[in-house]
Amino acid sequence: MTLLRYQSVDVSVTDTTTTHYFNVESGTVAFDEGWTPYLQANLTLTLPMLDGRPPSLDTSALEALDPRNKLRMLLVATLYEYDEATGTLTSQDAVSASLAISSRTIDWKAGTVAVTLTTDEFSLQTEANRTTSSISYRAHQSSLIAVVNAVLADIGTTATLGASSVDADVTTAQELTNLVPDPRTQSSASVTDVFGTSSKNANNNTSVSINPSGKFQQATWAAATTGPGLWFCGNTSNTVSVTGGILFAALSIDCNAAVTANITVDQFDSTGHEIASTVICSQAIASGTWTRLSGTLALRSNTAAICVAATASGARAAGFQMNISSMLVCVNPLGAYETDDTTELAYWDGTTTANEYYTYSWDGTANASTSTRTPVVDRSPDSLAVSPGESYWDMLDPVLAAAGLSLFCDENGVWRLVDGSSYSAPGTAIVQQSNATALQDAVTLTDPTTVYNSVVVKYTWTDVNGITQTRYDAAGDGSPTQLVEFDSRPYPGPGAAAYILSKGEGRGRVMTTTALNDFAVRPYMGARIVAPYTQTQTGIVSAVRFDLASAEMSLTTRGLIDTPAGAWTLAPDTVTWDDGDTTTTWDALEDDFSNLT
Repeated sequence: MTLLRYQSVDVSVTDTTTTHYFNVESGTVAFDEGWTPYLQANLTLTLPMLDGRPPSLDTSALEALDPRNKLRMLLVATLYEYDEATGTLTSQDAVSASLAISSRTIDWKAGTVAVTLTTDEFSLQTEANRTTSSISYRAHQSSLIAVVNAVLADIGTTATLGASSVDADVTTAQELTNLVPDPRTQSSASVTDVFGTSSKNANNNTSVSINPSGKFQQATWAAATTGPGLWFCGNTSNTVSVTGGILFAALSIDCNAAVTANITVDQFDSTGHEIASTVICSQAIASGTWTRLSGTLALRSNTAAICVAATASGARAAGFQMNISSMLVCVNPLGAYETDDTTELAYWDGTTTANEYYTYSWDGTANASTSTRTPVVDRSPDSLAVSPGESYWDMLDPVLAAAGLSLFCDENGVWRLVDGSSYSAPGTAIVQQSNATALQDAVTLTDPTTVYNSVVVKYTWTDVNGITQTRYDAAGDGSPTQLVEFDSRPYPGPGAAAYILSKGEGRGRVMTTTALNDFAVRPYMGARIVAPYTQTQTGIVSAVRFDLASAEMSLTTRGLIDTPAGAWTLAPDTVTWDDGDTTTTWDALEDDFSNLT
């Protein structure tokens, strides 16, 4: 029986009125797990002409190929087998994809048009933040799937991630210091200064003490006063040093009369001169009811120190009492919010119990010093923000790498978020004597970009204070070492180096194979290479490149291992372990799996 193989390639573009068909002279269609976009095609088309004598240029067809029109090209490449004995023509596997046109080049002398086609990741790479403010995706940070879906919606893609996508928590964290030395007033030495009547420095016959049961400060004014208050973070004669940014202040307050309670911030320059006094929160509170107050203030550029007070508006009778507790004052780039941009900053001090995101400690003596919350995972909040002019892919790329995941859109338009080191596609690409046209077997340790036993990832960016920041992530202890750099991107946390290293395992041996086109082959499929005078190699398809002119494909593999005859992995894809029975033994198979099929 003689089988003849045929290949057809059809391409077309549909505009508002017409479907234009083009002749393909040559080209390549490549799928690569390491590329973005995942599918990239480069085709040389015959310059479209209208029928007639003399022939004339089909300008509308040529216009349809202009990338600025954002039309899509339908590419259908099909293999056929013709059985000469029976006269039967059977279609085999095909590549069928609606692709974006990313470039067009006309060669008038040759009479051809070169076009580059891609899957929809191209939109992530070209769509950018066209506003003057950063676009944050931290509201979705507990789910990378949610982050990606939000980004896809923002670039105008109606698709969402496929159901089999792998999720990851990419919650960011911000190190902050509570500037209040004893925010729950556990020590009598921590009672704050009070004021009233005409001066912020006059105590106006006031007593201040620690409430013995509730551990809060309790101030009582013996005489009538106006605008009484309690300093709880420094005072006018003992200010607290700060650098620029957004100040957040909060406390719990209770008074023995219904009042309007306020938080007031005084700012001082480097000479100690008061440059501003601002009420950042004003709220009516009921008598005898603990109420949480909070507010923010953008500090002036020349502010060097502050002090913060809780006050009550208006005239107060003798015996007026104010209680305060759980004070929090910090400089937070995100203002009043946690890194999700929606939840108000939670109170902490050095005794707060650690959680999955932060540990907490006193910066000095317990209950007599500032306290800092430290991220368990150093993941900058800016890593989930797209800066003005920046592409959406520039933000996603390092976040995906740190999470150990790959994002791609397949030829069917399905977006997938996968663990590239474990994700697999069905089927096995087999290269052997019957279909191979070329095979090279190389072992090298001299190219750290393709063969590496350790990885270092470097992140460099400028923070909100204009300071250049650098972070490193590393994995592996062998050589050679691959260096990967992300410029102008905040640190998204550790993980990228380990992920890149895992994808590079087994690359010390590289087999470059060329075989007859098999349009069913895709990255992440199994790979089996039967080479002469050596054991069969099995691994994973990393990339496949179909040459439409020669009808040959080039395979790139990863993770190749020597596989002896009779290994289970060499069984046909249709065979499963359950196909055996209780009488079947491994030795009895003798490399023959036919009795299991």
